[in-house]
Amino acid sequence: MANAPISKLHLESVDRIVSIPLVETSFKRIEDLYGKVKHTNRLFNWYFETAESTIFAAYESVQPAVKLFEAPLKHLDGVMCKSLDLLEQRIPLVYLPPEMMYWNTKEYMSDHLVRPVLKRADSVKQIGSTVLESSLTAYAAERLDEAFTVGDKFVDKYLVPLPGDQTDAPADEDKSAIAENEKGAIKAIHHGQRFSRKLKRRLTQRTLAEARALKKQSREAINILIYAAELAMKKKRSPSVKCQNTACYIYT
Repeated sequence: MANAPISKLHLESVDRIVSIPLVETSFKRIEDLYGKVKHTNRLFNWYFETAESTIFAAYESVQPAVKLFEAPLKHLDGVMCKSLDLLEQRIPLVYLPPEMMYWNTKEYMSDHLVRPVLKRADSVKQIGSTVLESSLTAYAAERLDEAFTVGDKFVDKYLVPLPGDQTDAPADEDKSAIAENEKGAIKAIHHGQRFSRKLKRRLTQRTLAEARALKKQSREAINILIYAAELAMKKKRSPSVKCQNTACYIYT
C-alpha cells in the first residue's frame, strides 16, 4: 500500500477530502492494519506484493484512457470543490480533529438535551411540592383523613377480629409505623394505605370464619341424614317414634 502509485491527474477535491481529519485518521488506521496483516508471514507478504504489482500494472495500462476523460474529471472536480466549500461553511465541525469533534458533540448534547431535561424534571418536582403544600390540598387531605378515621371505626364495629386469630397482628405494626411529623397529603396517603390493609385482613378473617362454619354445618347435616337413613332401615317403628328419635339426636 505504501508503494501505491501517485496519480498523474491531480484532483483538488480528492486532496481536500483526504485532508479532512476524520478521513485522514481513518486512512492511517487502515494503512496500519494493512501493514500488520501484510507482514504477518511470508505467504501474506508475497500475496499482497503480487496484488500491488498487478494493480500498478493495470493502472499504468489505463493511463492513456484516463487522459481522454481529463476534461469531464476536471469539471467534476470543480463541482466537488464547491460542495466541499458549502460543507465547510455549514458544518465546520467536520474539519476538526476526531477528539475535538467528540468533545464538542458531548458538550452540545449536554447543553441542549441533558440539562434542559434535568431542569424540567426539577421544575416538575417543585410543582409537585407546591401542590402538596397548598392550602387546598391540605384541606382535601384533612377531609380524606377524617373519612378514613370513620371507616376505621366501622371496620372495628362490623368486622371485629376473631379471638385468638393472629392474622390481625400487623395492625399494631401499622400504628407504630405512623411518623410523628407526618401531615397533610402524606399523612392521608399513609392512613389510606393502613386502612386498606386493615380492611383486607378483616375481610379475609370473616370469609375464613364463614367457610369454617359452613363446613361444620354441612358435616352435621350429612351425619343427621345418615343417622335417619340407618334408623329407618334397621328399626321398623312407627313414624312418630322415628321422628322423636331424630329430634332427640338433633337437639342433643
